[in-house]
Amino acid sequence: MAPKSAGIAVIASFFLPGLGQFINGQAGKGVAFLLSYFVGFLLLFVFIGILVIPVVWIWSMVDAYSSAQAWNARHGIRS
Repeated sequence: MAPKSAGIAVIASFFLPGLGQFINGQAGKGVAFLLSYFVGFLLLFVFIGILVIPVVWIWSMVDAYSSAQAWNARHGIRS
């Protein structure tokens, strides 16, 4: 099995929240982060999105990194 690159997952989630989760093989999480991000944009019209967008964006990057690290550890891959 090929290791998951935590760095690539973080960079992907930096450009599009949820993309790192898709790369890690976690499509459900990826869709959830992507939808949350778009909902945040819709909420910009009532100013609540100003708080939602950065939280979802950062959470997506942290989760992509930790999920890749956890996957590698479960499969005995050192990274």
